[in-house]
Amino acid sequence: MQSSHPAPGFNLNKPLLISAAGAFAVGIAFGCLFTSSGTSEKRSASGSSQEKSESAANSSGDGSSAAHSMWSTHDFPTRLHEALSSGSDRKRWRAINSIAEDLDPAQIRAALAEIDKLHMRERPMILAQLLERWAEQDPKSAVEYANGLKKNSERQQALAAAVGGWADKDPQTAKDYASKLPAGPLKDAVYQSLIGTIAGSDPEQALQLAQSVSPRVGQMSAYSIFNQWAGRDPQSAAMRAAQISNPNMRRSALNAIASTWASTDVTAALTWAQALTDGNSRRNALDSIAQQWAQIDPKAAADFASTLPPGNRAQTLSNALSTWADSDMSGALDWISQMSDSPEKTRVLQQMSYRGMWQDPERALQIVQLMPAGDPQDNVLRNIANSWIQNDPTGALAWAQQQTDEHVRRMIWPSIAGGLAQTDPAAAMKIVQSLNAGQERDNATNNVLSNWGENDPVSALNWIASQMTDGSQKNDSINNVVGSWARNDPAGAERWIEALPVGDTRDNALRSASYQFMQSDPNTALRFIGQIGDDKMRTQQYENFAQNWIRYDRDAALAWIANSPLSTDAKTRLSKMR
Repeated sequence: MQSSHPAPGFNLNKPLLISAAGAFAVGIAFGCLFTSSGTSEKRSASGSSQEKSESAANSSGDGSSAAHSMWSTHDFPTRLHEALSSGSDRKRWRAINSIAEDLDPAQIRAALAEIDKLHMRERPMILAQLLERWAEQDPKSAVEYANGLKKNSERQQALAAAVGGWADKDPQTAKDYASKLPAGPLKDAVYQSLIGTIAGSDPEQALQLAQSVSPRVGQMSAYSIFNQWAGRDPQSAAMRAAQISNPNMRRSALNAIASTWASTDVTAALTWAQALTDGNSRRNALDSIAQQWAQIDPKAAADFASTLPPGNRAQTLSNALSTWADSDMSGALDWISQMSDSPEKTRVLQQMSYRGMWQDPERALQIVQLMPAGDPQDNVLRNIANSWIQNDPTGALAWAQQQTDEHVRRMIWPSIAGGLAQTDPAAAMKIVQSLNAGQERDNATNNVLSNWGENDPVSALNWIASQMTDGSQKNDSINNVVGSWARNDPAGAERWIEALPVGDTRDNALRSASYQFMQSDPNTALRFIGQIGDDKMRTQQYENFAQNWIRYDRDAALAWIANSPLSTDAKTRLSKMR
C-alpha cells in the first residue's frame, strides 16, 4: 500500500473465512429457531397437494400446530440458510423469492412467527418476499399483518410488497386500496410496488398510472416498467421512453432499457445508446450496457469503457471491472495494473471496493491496497469495516483487533463498534471504552449510539443521560438518536420529546426530528417544526424546510410559502429560488 502508515495493518496474509463464518453463524441461528420434533420427511420443491391440505388443516386454532406441521414436512430452514449464504444480494433475493413461492398461507404465517425473533440485515427482504406471496393468495390477511409491524421502515416495505402481490391477483382492488392511503412515503412505496406488478402484463397502463401520481413515484417506477417492457420489445420500449417529458423519469427508463437490451443484444443496444442526443442519458445508458456486457465478455466491456470520453468513464469502467472481478479477480486486477496512476484510477478502485465489500471484504481489502493514501482510501476502509461487522461480526472483530497502525484503527473502529451495536450495544460500549481517548473513541461512541438508537432509542437515550457529561457532544448524541427514532417511529419520538421540559434540549430534538421528513413527509416535518419554542430557531427551520421542499416539488412548496408564518421578505426570497 502506498501510504505513510504500514501495510501490515491490513493483515491480508491471515485467513479470513468471511463467507463461511457468516454463513455458519446464520445457520446456527436458523437451526436453533426452526428445529421442531416430528417426522423428518421433506417435501419436494413443488410440494404435493396432500401436504398442502395437511398444512391448511393444521392452520386452525392459534397457529402453533401450523408451525409444527411446517417444520416437520418442509425444508424451509435448510433452504433459507442456503439462500442467506449466497454470494450476492441478487442471488439471495432470487433464492428467497423461490422459497416464498413454495409456501401456502399457513406455512407463511409460521415462517413469519419465527422470523419475528430475528434481527439481521436480510430481515426486511425476507418479510417482503413472504408477504408478497401471501397477498397473492390472501391479500386481506397479508395487508393486515404488514400494517401491524411496529418498525416504520419495515411496515412500509412489507405493505408495499403485499399490495404488489395483491395486484397480481386483483389489480383494480389493489389500486383502490392504494388511492385511499394518506399522502406520504408509505403511499409512494405502495404505488411503486403496485405499478411494478401491473407493468408485468400491461406496461403502458403502468406508465400512465406512474405519470398520474407524484413525480417522485413516477421516477422510482420508471425503471421497473421499462425493464419489463424492454425484456419483451426493446425497440418499442425505447420509442415510448423517448416520449416521456419528465427528464428524471425518462433517464430512469433509458437506463432500464440499456441494461435489459444489452443482456440479449449488446451490438443493437450500443447502436441505440450512442445515437441518444442527450449527453447525460447517453452516458448513463452506456454505463448500464458496459456493466451488463461485462457479464458476457468482461475484457471487451472494460476495453470499451476505457475508450469513452472523460466524465462518466470512471463509473462505467468500475462497474465493468467489478462485474469482471466477480468471476475473475486476478484478470480484473491485471487489467487495472496497466492503468497509469491518476485520480481516475483511484476513483475506479474506490468504486470497485464499494461494490464488492458486502459479499467479500477480503477482495475489497485487496483493492484498497492499490489505492494511494488519502481520503478516498480512508473512506473505503470505513465502509469495509461497516459492511463486514454487519455480515460477519466475529471475523470483523478479529480483523480489527489485529490492526496496530493508529491511522487504520481510527478509520475502522467507529464502524466496527457501530455495527456491533445493532445486536449487542452493551458489548459495543465496552469495546468503545477500551479505545484510546480522543477522536477514535468519540467517533466510535457516536456510531454505537446511532445504531443503538435504531433498535432501542429509549435505552440509548437513557445511557446518554446517565453516562455522558453535559456539553455539545451530549446534545449532538441526543439529536442523532432522536432523529433516527423519528424516522422509524415518529409518534414514539414525538411522545418522548413532548415529555421533555421546555428549553434547548427539547427544541434541538424537535429540529433534528423535522429533518427526517423534509422530503418524504412534509406535514410531519411541519408538525415538529411548529412545536419549537425558540422563535429564531423555529423561523430558521421553516426556511430550511421551504428551501428543501422547493427543490423537488416547487408548486406545492410555493403554495405553502404563500400562506406560511414566514416574513414577507423571506417569502419573496424563497419564491425566487430554483
